[in-house]
Amino acid sequence: MNLNVLGSIGLGLLILVWVGYRQTTWRVVEPRMWRLPLILGLVGIVSLVGSGEHLGGIDLAALAIEIVVSAATGAWMGVLARFRPLAPADATTARWETRTGWWGLALWLLVVAVRVGIDIVAVQWGAQLVTSTGVILLMLAANRLIRVGVILSRTERLDAGVPTGQATLV
Repeated sequence: MNLNVLGSIGLGLLILVWVGYRQTTWRVVEPRMWRLPLILGLVGIVSLVGSGEHLGGIDLAALAIEIVVSAATGAWMGVLARFRPLAPADATTARWETRTGWWGLALWLLVVAVRVGIDIVAVQWGAQLVTSTGVILLMLAANRLIRVGVILSRTERLDAGVPTGQATLV
């Protein structure tokens, strides 16, 4: 095992714990939720470009599949999100808190399992960059970006008094 593989494993475990914690705790819904996914995506792209490695066809196919799975799961997480209103004393510009709970955590574990499976197959087929930190960050960015978009869209509808589905409020 080289240092790059150990770094990717460490980053993966850190991300898994961090996202798992965030799935099960209440978070204020605010426009700055876009910031982290955009930063992760940018760092992922810079990391891939800066590696100097050539993206082969298998790398691109694996990356595309992982991003699609991650984005679709992010949308599902956004749909599963539950909301509760902030207390008037707590509300500055934000009016809602959200979390996806244990189902969101289960979906996140599914994303990780699919990613590991795709990586194993892609590496056996000759992929070079599929296990890189840049790909991990792009996958995470896609998931979080779509999730945030769905959540912000749903809170806009809640603010307008339009129902967003059954049992979305706690």
